[in-house]
Amino acid sequence: MSNNTEDILNILHVLDTGAVLVEDDLSISWTNKYFDQHYFSDQKNLTDLCRDLKPVEDDNAFLHILEDVKSKKEYADTIIECHLSDNEAVLCDVWIYPMSGERLLLVCQLQTQNKTAHCEALLQMARYDPATTLPNRIYFLEMLEEKLTQQQHPEALLSIMIIDFNELDTYDTVFSITSDELLLLTLKERLTDVSKEHTLFARVAPSKFAIVCETAVTPVKVEKLAQEILHLFYEPISVEGHLVYAELSVGISLYPTDANNAKNLLLKAEKTASAIQKTELNSYGFAHKLPEKNVDKILKISTDLPAAVENEEIFFVFQPQYCLDEGRFCGAELLARWEHPELGFISPEIFIPLAEQTGMIRTVTMKAFMEASKMFKALEGRGIKDFSLSVNISPNMLLYSGFMEDLEFFIESYEMADKPLYLEVTENDFARNFSKMIDALNAIRDMGIKIEMDDYGTGYTSLQYLSKLPIDTLKIDRSFVQDIDSDQQQAVLFKAICDMASALGYDIVAEGVETEAENLVVQQYKNVRVQGYYYSKPLQVNELFELLEKAVVL
Repeated sequence: MSNNTEDILNILHVLDTGAVLVEDDLSISWTNKYFDQHYFSDQKNLTDLCRDLKPVEDDNAFLHILEDVKSKKEYADTIIECHLSDNEAVLCDVWIYPMSGERLLLVCQLQTQNKTAHCEALLQMARYDPATTLPNRIYFLEMLEEKLTQQQHPEALLSIMIIDFNELDTYDTVFSITSDELLLLTLKERLTDVSKEHTLFARVAPSKFAIVCETAVTPVKVEKLAQEILHLFYEPISVEGHLVYAELSVGISLYPTDANNAKNLLLKAEKTASAIQKTELNSYGFAHKLPEKNVDKILKISTDLPAAVENEEIFFVFQPQYCLDEGRFCGAELLARWEHPELGFISPEIFIPLAEQTGMIRTVTMKAFMEASKMFKALEGRGIKDFSLSVNISPNMLLYSGFMEDLEFFIESYEMADKPLYLEVTENDFARNFSKMIDALNAIRDMGIKIEMDDYGTGYTSLQYLSKLPIDTLKIDRSFVQDIDSDQQQAVLFKAICDMASALGYDIVAEGVETEAENLVVQQYKNVRVQGYYYSKPLQVNELFELLEKAVVL
């Protein structure tokens, strides 16, 4: 039990009001002294307790309210008719509060009781988030609305900033309750560092924090603060031995530009953060710069995604890889593409995150595997050997409990056991759950499939962690190849990565080689494959075979 929860229970234990702590299985794990003396001390389960606690308006309403509190993580109150230990029927006010995990705290007060003794404790719980002790959504809106009414100059600028952490709820299944709360407190502490000079700081949803900027605000200062917040989370968070990279988006709404009341300002900022999250993580944006048509477009893309896979609007192209040592094309990376009948070409940077959020990524991934299987057969039919294919894998798939079974079925059914198949994971994928990712990749390698780390250099993997990763190939990101011929620092960094990868026994792929000058520098290194427009753009199947059949040594 967290210290914050213990503090609340200690306060309630001595008050003249009934209090009950209910676990997620509806068992009663704690009652205070007053409840034991006056209410239903012999009941051990909330289901049994509810037989006696009857809402005045609707018998089913009470349980519905409990479920609503669980799902929304916001407190609720109602009036019930209950029986005291002497069977006297009385009316009670009941407050239901969400606690850590799926627990609920019920506070029962006879309507005839003196409320002064415990109103402060109840007010504290009604207004503040129990996990972080920050103002909750309801209290945040109350305080913000009060600030707006106090504005002496309606044209004065005030902004709301929503910091939306992507998939924060997935850590609930990874961490213990204690670790989950520590993660939240760590996020709070980092944000507190930049929010001290500002007027309001709150937790407005399970994965969302809000900051109000009021003093001497200009759009430039707000933008600088957003950049500072993103910078705070470049470094990983350590939680009881777990290394966590927090992915986030920041949505900003301005008063009175975007709305003239607290609720709409908050909703505008949330909507902006959500839209940014679907297109580009670890970024920020202003509500007034986010066209409504873009939001509508994203909604349409999300809706049309299942049919796009079924109708084969989503297809794959192949980005060839050239082996410098052997002087030939030796592999290709599969890249998903979507040609929408109405919207035209849709960037994978948009539809892949949407596929992850909607669960369609499993279907897209299996489609990529089947495409790889067909390509291997076609290559064999043309007498082309030793040609590898790389498929990108979402971390959602690696952590999905049924993925290994899907992969085993695919390898066996499509005769892929002896094929040079690579699975690509990006460096930051390991932030989701380092230990589980390691276990998953080891299991994949045991199946004979090799692992590539994509976009190396753009994340935050330390040398200590890199040496422990079960990977075969390091793909150096384009940002370390660009201008390598003219920028001495770039050349030094590229050499350092190549030397490190070779020392660890990894193969190397240099991504994004686009000019002859860049290629001349990369050629100086052994055991390097090259991927980029200098050798070839992504190709359709027939174009790839034309390239391979030319057998031109570049």
